Amino acid sequence: TQKPPILKINMIKVNFRKHSIINGNKIGKFYAIIILGFIIMIAIGIPIQKNIWNNYPKVQYQTEIKGEIYRIRNNRGVFGELKSGQKFFFTSTSNYNYKPSFISDFISRGDSILKPANSDSIFVFKDDEKFFFILGKSIEKR
Repeated sequence: TQKPPILKINMIKVNFRKHSIINGNKIGKFYAIIILGFIIMIAIGIPIQKNIWNNYPKVQYQTEIKGEIYRIRNNRGVFGELKSGQKFFFTSTSNYNYKPSFISDFISRGDSILKPANSDSIFVFKDDEKFFFILGKSIEKR
């Protein structure tokens, strides 16, 4: 009778700490770089964002806005620029009678906007229709 062949398996000892991609020393450097990058991003990003916000005057009760929207951007409110070059910012307002209900999602490039001086009413003209919002307020469904 024939004996089955004997398989020899060599046990390989691997020092995972020595051969791993990220060992104890490298993981510390990795986290240090991540944290340092985050701090740099905040230190540079916040002043840049504030500078951008300062270029857009906040719409007040006395402010008049009238014209066609050239640019619109949402970021904790509505940042807009009219074709005339007038820039404006106002906090988000909503009218739940419309879909979408928030003005920041509702208005788009090419729409016209009218906010008379000494008024809190905002009118948006879109496709020959007139839509109504109140500056800084929410209008509930009727």
